[in-house]
Amino acid sequence: MGELAFEGVDGAKIFTATSFDERHAPDTIIDGDDTTFWTTTGSYPQEFVVKLSAVSNIQAIKSWTTNVRYMSVERCEASQPNAWDPVCEIDVDDTAGQMQMVVKPTGDPDRTRAQFLRFRITSGWDDYATVHKVSIQGRFVR
Repeated sequence: MGELAFEGVDGAKIFTATSFDERHAPDTIIDGDDTTFWTTTGSYPQEFVVKLSAVSNIQAIKSWTTNVRYMSVERCEASQPNAWDPVCEIDVDDTAGQMQMVVKPTGDPDRTRAQFLRFRITSGWDDYATVHKVSIQGRFVR
């Protein structure tokens, strides 16, 4: 099992995001730097899509956030993200604005193939939420 989503890992990138602040751009989610982050714009839902360099079997998802209350993750195996299947739902405890770290196994990795993963934040503990990092663990499909 290896890391699939850090920037520079065989071309993983942020494909799209619902909000953009040049000081806290979406690509900071996968830059590997714990001090950088993407911030939402204050209304929910908010989402971002990670494009992996190849179709991969996903084994676990880790997230480092603040003020996220509920987040879902969906997958798309196609070469363009046009149909989504659920991967997992994440209820995050209130940490009063401190870092929230969640590890979520995805179950059978052979049934969780993806080229794209969509992270949807549908509610927060505050008006704004941040995503400092996501880690997608798994292996490329050969």
